[in-house]
Amino acid sequence: MVKLSKINRNNFVETIVFPFFLFLFVFSTVNREFMLFGIDLRYIIVALEAILLIYDIFFRKNRRQAILEKDTIFPLIILLFIWCFISNISWLWNNLEIDIIKWLNQNILLANNAIALIIFYKYKNSINKNQIYTSMIIACLILIASFILTGIGIPLSDISGSDVKAMVAQKNLLGIDVRLAGYAEDANYASALLVLGIITVLQFPKIKTILKIILTLIFCIALGFASSKTILVSIIIGIIYIPTRSLFKKDSSKKILNIIFVTTIIFSAIILPKTGLFSSTSTMENRYLFWGVTEEMFKNSPIVGNGISSARSAINTRFGNWYVQPHSNYWQLLAETGIIGLIIFFILAIRSLSNKNNSKADLFAIIMLLIFGITFEIIQLQMFIFVFYLLAIKSPKHNDEATKVEKNKKILFIVNGLGNGGAERVCINMAEEFLGQGYGVDIIAMSKPQQNNYDINDKINCIYLEYNLDNPLEKIKCIFFGHKKINEIVDNINTYELITSHLPVANIVTRISNAGKRSIYVFHNTVKSTQKGPTAIYKFILKAFFYNRKIVTVSKGIEEEATKKYGLQKKFIKTIYNPLSPIVLNIKNCSNPHKIRPYILVVGRLSDQKRQDRAIKIFYEGYFYKKYDLVLCGDGPNKQKLLNMAKDLKISKEVKIIGWQKNIYDWIKNTNLLLCTSDYEGFPMSLIEASSLKIKIVSSDCNFGPSEILTGEYSKFLIDDKDNIEEYIKKINLAIENYPKSINPIIEKCMPKHVTKKYLDFYEKEI
Repeated sequence: MVKLSKINRNNFVETIVFPFFLFLFVFSTVNREFMLFGIDLRYIIVALEAILLIYDIFFRKNRRQAILEKDTIFPLIILLFIWCFISNISWLWNNLEIDIIKWLNQNILLANNAIALIIFYKYKNSINKNQIYTSMIIACLILIASFILTGIGIPLSDISGSDVKAMVAQKNLLGIDVRLAGYAEDANYASALLVLGIITVLQFPKIKTILKIILTLIFCIALGFASSKTILVSIIIGIIYIPTRSLFKKDSSKKILNIIFVTTIIFSAIILPKTGLFSSTSTMENRYLFWGVTEEMFKNSPIVGNGISSARSAINTRFGNWYVQPHSNYWQLLAETGIIGLIIFFILAIRSLSNKNNSKADLFAIIMLLIFGITFEIIQLQMFIFVFYLLAIKSPKHNDEATKVEKNKKILFIVNGLGNGGAERVCINMAEEFLGQGYGVDIIAMSKPQQNNYDINDKINCIYLEYNLDNPLEKIKCIFFGHKKINEIVDNINTYELITSHLPVANIVTRISNAGKRSIYVFHNTVKSTQKGPTAIYKFILKAFFYNRKIVTVSKGIEEEATKKYGLQKKFIKTIYNPLSPIVLNIKNCSNPHKIRPYILVVGRLSDQKRQDRAIKIFYEGYFYKKYDLVLCGDGPNKQKLLNMAKDLKISKEVKIIGWQKNIYDWIKNTNLLLCTSDYEGFPMSLIEASSLKIKIVSSDCNFGPSEILTGEYSKFLIDDKDNIEEYIKKINLAIENYPKSINPIIEKCMPKHVTKKYLDFYEKEI
């Protein structure tokens, strides 16, 4: 059942090349000065990027299925990079002397980050989150090994060809007069990476607790040797901010808090040079000078900035032969990309902090990097992509055993409500089966909770959007705005192995939500029953609305109607019968508990469609009232009309309207015969349930469903002419006297495991 493993199996590029690229990207993020036999790893990464892009563009058959969710982070990072490149136009008027080689180098770094981001976006379904964790831990251990080598005086050039000395004669957090950086080259940068290593260890699910403790201890000791004060401050702030943020329950409140937080960070970075604080310290003195230069540059071109690498050029011009970064992400953005660049970064930071995909550990990493940006450049670094994008990806996890269900796999049902309808009962039946298979189940209901809801397993997560669908204005409000609520709930589409939408209102809302492309739309009733207005116009709207969308019809009749009469795409439609309830399958024999005479049962909403008036007429004219009661199970607009009809026929005592029943199965199990007199149906579950309980059935041969349920020797209990009362009476008497005892073959097709497998297979199928 692990869908994507089937797509990727035997695919060399996606199962070998891409994971190797991912490992090298993470490894070089941490050990950016590491050389493999004298070869810079970035050259290998560029070669792999070319292979992956060429494969995706020209050979990858499933690239359209690669992006399974609306990605809100990717476009903002790409927009930031694009603006960085556009800002280079400012070199035409900024009066700085350009160093072409170094200008190209900075632009290549940004371009490489952009290309890597595009590849991660395109191949996100091939990402195994555990591989990210494993790669980061390995990379950090190599980094720590380089700490040890440089600490004992062994040059890294002897090991890998790197010419990094990687030692600074400053006091570290352990009180020793040395700060180590190893392959990270910079001790501050190394500190940030080790914090990411600790975050990775703590949320890696596949390592045991004792190993987590050991690795965390090792990384903390190494962090003490790297000793960045900025990182120490970020750790303290993160420890305070995350619990504080969790006190706010509403997403809107959390977003406001995030806006205040990011604004404070950026504002602090901008006003810090004005305060003069820390200016006398050896590590900060030069940074104050650099920030002064970038401030002047910003004032010269505040909107679009001065172009990439212009901050370095200005610092070099001012201080001579000192071509260095300005040591502030925010001043660098203002100087090089102007207010526009900083605004894009600001929005990106807010959206990243508000991203529900992030665990608390991921959130901590973003906070750390934002604070790190006060005294260090970040968007040129691969760490920027790692924190803002890779960590946030909640991709499907792969497993070699295609039938193994992982604990975090979930199923989503979107439905009008969880009240007393047949479609709602189908959703609950399927939800119970998926729970039994080890899935988590979410149900989003458009309506408010109702008193007559079905009993629902506590393990099913039911979310109500609180619309009153009986109110026309509320229904319109739901159709136009309900998708926004779904988008807030379904923040990560990739966590769901199956998404299905049921009933017209839910189908409309789902179609325009973020789940729209991924959902299967289930037609429980005839298409004609939902038609409003002329057929030609409705047909056009229907075809446009469900174009290239997978549809499940609950009977072959509905499928034929949808394709032949309404022109929906046949290749996108599949008939899957509704599943039996686990309760029905496990029900035991019991005597009639209802303290009434033997009875004939009619199940369904008291509406014109179900034609209970026809059932009363059959009951009366066939003299069945002399021996049986007629039990009408359901509520609806025709209740009083039916009561009046029974009264006029003087059979009020024998006709019992019992309303909607939570335990309908008990009533079906104890009836002498189930009668269906409907003018039309989708796939009447009461007939399936009665068949499984070996209850006698007589039904109108209406469109659609009964003729697909009562087949073979059972077909003689179908009534071709729905208004032929005498035929009903004849068939009821025949059923009572001589009803087949064999197992109805429809039962096997409606077994829950069979049905859920068909849904999963259809969901996975590429069309």
